[in-house]
Amino acid sequence: MDNYFVNREDNPRDSAGNYDFEALEALDIALFNNDMGKLLQGMEVELPTFDFVEGKRLYKGNTLKLEKDDILVIEGIHCLNEKMTYTLPKESKFKIYISALTQLNVDEHNRISTTDCRLLRRIVRDARTRGTGAEETLARWQSVRNGEERNIFPFQEEADVMFNSALIYELAVLKQYVEPLFIWNTDRQSLLYRGKENVEIYGLFSGVSSDSVPANSLLREFIGGGCFGCRMKKLHNLTKEKKNVIVLTVSKMDGRGCKCRKAAVRKVRASQGRMPDNVRWRRLQESATEINRQFNW
Repeated sequence: MDNYFVNREDNPRDSAGNYDFEALEALDIALFNNDMGKLLQGMEVELPTFDFVEGKRLYKGNTLKLEKDDILVIEGIHCLNEKMTYTLPKESKFKIYISALTQLNVDEHNRISTTDCRLLRRIVRDARTRGTGAEETLARWQSVRNGEERNIFPFQEEADVMFNSALIYELAVLKQYVEPLFIWNTDRQSLLYRGKENVEIYGLFSGVSSDSVPANSLLREFIGGGCFGCRMKKLHNLTKEKKNVIVLTVSKMDGRGCKCRKAAVRKVRASQGRMPDNVRWRRLQESATEINRQFNW
């Protein structure tokens, strides 16, 4: 569903004048329903790809066609809202609500916040796929939380089934991806205090390599390297009871060698100077990947 964002200049703004990416109106609902309707009719449809860095919807020749008994999977925070899929047959929809409910405790009196884990997931994903630095993601987090109150929680009881997507090992895996982002920003006083809290959380975990994370793990949505090339997939022969069932999913969306890694990342930071955030992140990500490879993290 993210590929149906309107172009950035057409995106609605909130009361503070900032872009409201959580609003239902941030998506081209008419185009989405038109394309999904054609798919259900058995037509081949060219699907858009949204460039989050440029803020534009592009067409790159990505086409999809449903065959008999295929299932159409649609993912996005507005999937449980009937206004998003108003032209699609209600009796053919099976709604799934996916939420990360962390169940880790530091001790008998302190727990790891579910909200913080989701924030860390988002920081890693946005840096990798949207060219967004940790500071910008942190600054937008309250807007995301407000969007949840408006666009997710009121509709969660509409789901046919709910799943907990939290993984017992995910914080240990995310550590190697999120630490360089916070290290990069340690000299930026405008970072929200929550960023400092998240760094402190990671002191409780030893890093774990992502090599052992399955290619079809939900965690791959955030760290990359998954086996799913796009958000909407044809799932063959999973059901014979209905033709072209629509599955709607809503996801809510977060040691050894530590001194060497921090020193290496600081060296990379010093060598990059003042460059655009998206370019800076790509360079830092490439450097961090090389550092991880050299030290076998």
